[in-house]
Amino acid sequence: YALIDNLEKDLHVKNVPIIMGELGYFTYNKIPMAEDLNHIFQDMAVKNPCIELASSGGLDHKGDSTHFDSRSYREMGKRYAAQMIRVQSECISEN
Repeated sequence: YALIDNLEKDLHVKNVPIIMGELGYFTYNKIPMAEDLNHIFQDMAVKNPCIELASSGGLDHKGDSTHFDSRSYREMGKRYAAQMIRVQSECISEN
């Protein structure tokens, strides 16, 4: 949470909207901490109304079990945008 505190201090804004994206679920077998990190991201989003999480559910990798494929990157961008619109309505009005 230090990053959020520093952003609020540096920007002189009470609530900074933040969108985090989940790691691809396909990384769970390759990167041991990936699932744990996604749970941490989910917990942060639940605890702070100015943080939203873009889900990686249903997205695919490009064959390396690490990186999203092109279609999935485009979809993730749409999910980020939808979450930013949502968090702005809830968070920015509080400033």
